[in-house]
Amino acid sequence: MKNLINFQCPKWEDLPNEGLRSSGTIKYIESCLKDIYIEEPIITNTMIQNYRRWGLLDRSEGRLYYREDIAKLIVISIYKQVISIENINKGFNLAFKQMTVEKSFNSFSKILTENIQSLYKSMDQDGNFTIENKEISSKEVGVASIAYAYSMKLLGNLIIRKNGIENIRGKDNG
Repeated sequence: MKNLINFQCPKWEDLPNEGLRSSGTIKYIESCLKDIYIEEPIITNTMIQNYRRWGLLDRSEGRLYYREDIAKLIVISIYKQVISIENINKGFNLAFKQMTVEKSFNSFSKILTENIQSLYKSMDQDGNFTIENKEISSKEVGVASIAYAYSMKLLGNLIIRKNGIENIRGKDNG
């Protein structure tokens, strides 16, 4: 659980833009999400091909993946744990009407990082959990609700995997 407090989803400017082959893209995304991912595998070549076929990614030249593709793949990797691929596609369309892919990804990155880190910060030594009252802008409500749902799913899975909340952050495990 302690690795959650240090989780940082990469920002747009941190994403590689030199054009990665599929294997490099997969390794990069796995390195970004390995500490918070619930179900394996995080991403595979077949998944990437399917996302492209379903219209979630544009066709790439030379089978290289650039910053925009990598950003979308990170978002898809998290969102598919909570909502359907069809709704991810609709969500992309809504988000990109309101802001650029860069701004949308940075919003996602910030909110996901805050939500994941808050799992650890919001739990006291006895395992009691406090949800903070936080205002979210109308442009970020959709992103925030999915990030929150994902973080709660992550917490639920951790509780089960550790055989109880007392084994996550009890007095001797803090």
